[in-house]
Amino acid sequence: MQNMVSKSLLFVASKHLKVFYTIVLARNSKNTSHPNSP
Repeated sequence: MQNMVSKSLLFVASKHLKVFYTIVLARNSKNTSHPNSP
């Protein structure tokens, strides 16, 4: 039971980390350069 809980927690954490990382990357790319994207 505890193993399942920790696994789901890890899954949620990795999902949030991915979103956070993507936002940070997008912000950094916006600050450094202006890509021709709509």
